[in-house]
Amino acid sequence: MRTHKLCIALLGLLLLGSFSIQAGDPKDDPDKATEASSAETLEDTSEETDKKPKKEKTTNIEEEKDILVLHINNFDRALSENEFLLVEFYAPWCGHCKEFEPIYAEVAEKLKEEEAGIRLAKVDAIEEKELADEFEVGSFPTLKVFINGDRKQPLDYTGKRSVVGIIQWMKRRAGPGTSNLDFVDSAAKFIGTHNISVVGFFNSLESESAKVFKEVAFDLTDVEFGVTATPEVFQKYEVKSDSVVLFKKVWKIQTQLSSIALEIEVHIISYMMYKSKTCKRNEKLIF
Repeated sequence: MRTHKLCIALLGLLLLGSFSIQAGDPKDDPDKATEASSAETLEDTSEETDKKPKKEKTTNIEEEKDILVLHINNFDRALSENEFLLVEFYAPWCGHCKEFEPIYAEVAEKLKEEEAGIRLAKVDAIEEKELADEFEVGSFPTLKVFINGDRKQPLDYTGKRSVVGIIQWMKRRAGPGTSNLDFVDSAAKFIGTHNISVVGFFNSLESESAKVFKEVAFDLTDVEFGVTATPEVFQKYEVKSDSVVLFKKVWKIQTQLSSIALEIEVHIISYMMYKSKTCKRNEKLIF
């Protein structure tokens, strides 16, 4: 009887051990098998992500919608290959940058087709912190113009941030800025062609006042500027000394046109007084 009970007890222990071993096998538990599989998949994916190399930055220049994509390794190349380069420093999270993006892309397309030597580029100022620090980028988007590969003294873009405004500003910068009126006939044609025009009369085109006048012309792209040092042109328009003269077609003047003329007068006087040490408050300006 005792032998029979002992056999039954041993048989029970064997069955219990067998059950315990089987219960610990995840292959026989669908839920645990799924969890194990998921863990392996996540682990594998993580490993693949970690192993995926970042795109190497070389001197090659890629384009997005006709805009040159620049970084620390290809910046110098872009400067050397483009005589006039407008660069936008942006932040990926910046709302103003996102609003400006389609305008900038349209300008890039038009200038690439129309003007040789003028291109648009962009720099992610967050990723390319070294470039952002070098050019003292403090807000977004910041626009700077690099001329003839000059990395040391870029110009701040000061024009309107519209398609027409940017194109006009860049074309003005790429050109002489002012028309040289060396003859009476050329001066008369220039003045007669435009509703509003500004002519600088200077005894020397190399004078400080003349140089400042030309800088004004680069910024005021809505108006045509001319400059002369020819005595016959002085005599034709009864100008006797260094002067800035604003010509208006009287028969076409309306309220809006008069307002524009007044704005030009104020801008020229203020700018020349600010930029030129030789431009004094009593300097002769004729309007």
